[in-house]
Amino acid sequence: SEEAALILGGFHDKDVPEPSLYLACYYMNIAAISKATTGAASRYYSKSLLLLDNHLHGDNTTNGFNVLPAAYFWMRKSRDLGFKDAREMLKEWETFEQSRCANCGKEVQGDEKFKQCSKCK
Repeated sequence: SEEAALILGGFHDKDVPEPSLYLACYYMNIAAISKATTGAASRYYSKSLLLLDNHLHGDNTTNGFNVLPAAYFWMRKSRDLGFKDAREMLKEWETFEQSRCANCGKEVQGDEKFKQCSKCK
């Protein structure tokens, strides 16, 4: 059931003797795609995706794979399902991403949003 998957996924973030980010992401996905899903399940799946991506790739966003579109999708779904925390989290993410070069991820200078850094121009 969704509730069981949500609980198992939450445990695998850190609360079991051998936590597994793979299993956390797997169980959160089951909870998020269930027919009786809640905004919380989608929000936690989005978080699990980011944690797993950081575990696998670190802060390297130029390796040919970007998990952010999927994380944004699930966070928006959470917001649309009425989970209030998702709205605030999306605002934080968007503000952070607008201050970075869309190409290399370095912090950009200037007032324009979605600017490229001087090396990427």
